[in-house]
Amino acid sequence: MENNFAELISSSIDFSSEINSFPVSNVTNKFRSKVWKPSGYFLITQAGNDKVYINDGVDKTVTITAGEYTTPALLAAQIETDLNLASSSWTVSYDETTSPTYKFTISNSGSVTLRLSVTTESLWDDIGYSGSIDLISTSFEADEQRNHMYEFIRFDMGYNAEMTFFAAIGPLDEVFSISNGASSIVLMANNLDEWDSPPLSITIERTGNGIFKVLDNIEDTGYRYWRFQYVDKFNSNGPTAVSLGHIYIGDHITLSERNLSRGFTRTYTDPSIVSTSVSGARYFDEKTKYQTFGNGSIRFVNKDDRIALEQMFFDFGKTTPFYISIDPTTCFTDNLDELTKYVFFTSEPLMTHVANDTYSITNLNFIEAI
Repeated sequence: MENNFAELISSSIDFSSEINSFPVSNVTNKFRSKVWKPSGYFLITQAGNDKVYINDGVDKTVTITAGEYTTPALLAAQIETDLNLASSSWTVSYDETTSPTYKFTISNSGSVTLRLSVTTESLWDDIGYSGSIDLISTSFEADEQRNHMYEFIRFDMGYNAEMTFFAAIGPLDEVFSISNGASSIVLMANNLDEWDSPPLSITIERTGNGIFKVLDNIEDTGYRYWRFQYVDKFNSNGPTAVSLGHIYIGDHITLSERNLSRGFTRTYTDPSIVSTSVSGARYFDEKTKYQTFGNGSIRFVNKDDRIALEQMFFDFGKTTPFYISIDPTTCFTDNLDELTKYVFFTSEPLMTHVANDTYSITNLNFIEAI
């Protein structure tokens, strides 16, 4: 996978939220250690989820100003402002303290009622109030944590681009940070920038190594707009927990006649430096572990495959990383991600002529990108 459309359209990427020092542009940077970290996204829509129902002596419906809120704290501040326009003595906070709950809390200086039983166009569930019984008190902590409503990255390819592979990975030395509890991890596509019911919507799974999806079995993947979206509102590390180091959305080359021959090697390498003092104490300079793949060969390659592989090495050499899937149909591994890696060439492939336009290619060696 060496034709990443996402890297070509960096000026045409939209997104839900970002921390300024970890911008969304990092997902199209070649180096996966530079990450995008979302900051928490809440979308309030008019006549959709913009109502809060209270009683401060009389039943009131408070309309929250519609808009995009790119941190939970910004939404809390707006709810507080709108409550105090309709009533008085309200405070709204979001807990991101040293031992945070990541919950909203609505308070008043006097005894008031949150009318959770009224849910028409309400904001209750989006900010974690999942109960249905009215509450009377001076302070109301939400029932559940909320990091966001959802997070997304949208790509405008500029034309109907055929995509056959998608990947999202984090730093190599971290477990993939979209949590096991995440829901609605989807890849969507449309020829219009509209996402209520796009013609292509694929649910995809995360693993500890990232997200990898081959799209070969889908009849039509030619669309202008592509959108990756997930919901991870219960991630225990809060709204800034996710770190995405690289996203690939593009096509791939599949060798037409031959696959990698038996006998390739894979090795976990730990480059950490270990030293021992005179007294025998051990000291460590710990570094990121990575995998290497060696002794790769493809026997009896036809002309088209040889040209494709030669062009790939010519384009990337040993300095530009790309994705490779050694077992894309999971014939001898359990998961696509086990042998789908973001790698560099570490040596020049060796082409050996066999007969006519047939070659064997050896010396295929790769190292994981950090």
